[in-house]
Amino acid sequence: LREQADGTILVAFARGLIVFDPKTGTVSRPGFRASAGQLLDSLYIVSLIHDSHGILWVGTAIRGMFRVDWKKKDVRNYRHREGDERSILSDKVTGFVEDGSGHLWISTDRGIGRFSMAKDQCTPYLVCNADPRGSAIRELSIDNAGNLWISSLKDGVYCLTPTSLNSARPELK
Repeated sequence: LREQADGTILVAFARGLIVFDPKTGTVSRPGFRASAGQLLDSLYIVSLIHDSHGILWVGTAIRGMFRVDWKKKDVRNYRHREGDERSILSDKVTGFVEDGSGHLWISTDRGIGRFSMAKDQCTPYLVCNADPRGSAIRELSIDNAGNLWISSLKDGVYCLTPTSLNSARPELK
């Protein structure tokens, strides 16, 4: 669930994205016209976040992530591309968090990537089968000290400190 600036509520579920208007009690589909938007209306949605610029990021179970500029009705789809180190790590996107530098951290079933919204590209950060011990990443959070908290499906919770986040080989705690 995510509240929009206009007070409507976005509801993500296994058959896409719906919009609930609490003022009128109505439920509708977003009604995007682009093919990516129409696809978004019918996919299994796993995660939602609004970034600091008001852009909606949507993680799906099988089609990567979507960037939705609600005001412009602009929808972009980001997919994993084998052999392209700048693409997202996997098409199963399980969570997002934005850091203080304006980067979007993306959790997937293959690890974590740091997405530069300015450059429109992803940098692999932690890849599963290396750390954290081959366990799928489920959720991400950043605390007030800038620590990146990572929850995994099998191995519990990890923390990357700001120092670790800037190193080539991050240290998990």
